[in-house]
Amino acid sequence: MVKASDRTRKHLPKNEADRRTPVSQRALHAVRLLLFTGARLSEILTLEWSDVDLANGTIALPSRKGDGRKAHPVSQNVLQILSHLAETKCSRYVLPRDQDRDRHVSKEVVENAWQRIRNHADLDDVRLHDLRHTFGTFGGQAGGNAFLISHLLRHRNVTITHRYVNSDMDPIRGLSDIIGQRIADGLNDR
Repeated sequence: MVKASDRTRKHLPKNEADRRTPVSQRALHAVRLLLFTGARLSEILTLEWSDVDLANGTIALPSRKGDGRKAHPVSQNVLQILSHLAETKCSRYVLPRDQDRDRHVSKEVVENAWQRIRNHADLDDVRLHDLRHTFGTFGGQAGGNAFLISHLLRHRNVTITHRYVNSDMDPIRGLSDIIGQRIADGLNDR
């Protein structure tokens, strides 16, 4: 029921279910990449095609906050998303803005899309950064040890971890594939 005071307003608040504006496809790709990589939002938004090596199944991400980028193995799910995006490559950025291809999609666009996704999925208090925690949790549940998970998430103690663990990409890629498959299975169940 519309209140009398609401009838005099120029714009009424919109019910989320009645919204017709589509969610940005690039924002949806950003959310999927966050979920399947465990990366930080800024790392995905600033990802350039020069950071992507589809042939070797890697993307260059910072080894930790603020460090330079280096090759990081990713799951087949990530490679499928990137292959799909590569078909319409129009910028140096993997996720460029619609109106300005020289800039990456903004954090606000992705945050807005995430709020709509959360509302639609009835996820009350889940932040985008929580997808990083989900990735780490699934890694532990898949049998990954703390060293491999630390490497996948590029935590600050990765330097110490490298002293004790061989940083061969095959076990990391295997763990990344297992996590990616579990997340994809969970999404398909919804």
